Amino acid sequence: WNSEIYAIKSRIAKSIQTPKLVIVGGSNVLFGISCQMIHEQTKIPCVNGGTLLGLGPDYLFTVARSWLKPGDLVLLPLEYEQYQDNGIPTSDLIDYVLARDYNYLLSTDLVTKIRLIGGISYPRLTRGILAKIKPPQPQTTGFQSKTLNEYGDETNLQQSDISEEMTKKVAAIKPMQIGGYISSSHGMDSIAKFVKWCETNHIKVVATWPNTIWFEDYNTPSKQELFRSIEHFYHTINVPVLGQPRDFMYDKSLFWDTIYHLNDRGVHHRTKQTIDLITPYLKFLNSS
Repeated sequence: WNSEIYAIKSRIAKSIQTPKLVIVGGSNVLFGISCQMIHEQTKIPCVNGGTLLGLGPDYLFTVARSWLKPGDLVLLPLEYEQYQDNGIPTSDLIDYVLARDYNYLLSTDLVTKIRLIGGISYPRLTRGILAKIKPPQPQTTGFQSKTLNEYGDETNLQQSDISEEMTKKVAAIKPMQIGGYISSSHGMDSIAKFVKWCETNHIKVVATWPNTIWFEDYNTPSKQELFRSIEHFYHTINVPVLGQPRDFMYDKSLFWDTIYHLNDRGVHHRTKQTIDLITPYLKFLNSS
């Protein structure tokens, strides 16, 4: 699924010859913002570059660079975990790179290569060998690439399709275990390097907050310190931040199945907020 949606999003991005808006992040972007709605209301070409949080910022930004051209505008609604990323490859990244993106493996430094290759588990290695002998059947359940539209948006998020099981799953979600001031991290270094690359290539970057579920716990001093540290980080690298964290924290009734995945009603609400906030920056595209 991930390789299919990456192929689709890459094809969309590379087909646009005029300055465009590219929204980069994990699944809170894929299941949270409608580039179709943005394009229809602003007439600006828009690519939903949301994929999978577990791939980590290094990989997300590596692919995003291949989508961008001078004059483009990037919006970063990164998940909170991205700012705390420690640079150690996740099982999602190891799985994906070794199975689908060998070129990325070759492009990494020696330490990362060792971590990626050394991180593969024996059961996963066995599954990979068996898949070479007998390729798996195409995926017919869960999310599928065919439900992406021409902007890269996930479209299969109708509130009317939410099952009782999914409702219970969302109801059981607890606050994220995040908090405290982040003075530095591998994730922040990765973001800063991407922003610097964008500046060098005449690409404007703005940031905003991810869509997630609201909990009173996020008013505690520890959580507020985290939010302030992210704002301060962007200030130090001269990236404007649109809105406040609370603006994009919603009631559970707007969510599909996880803490970052909105249903269609939630997507519409979040996208409207995004359009209102990003409109002043669209002049950057019109002047390119």
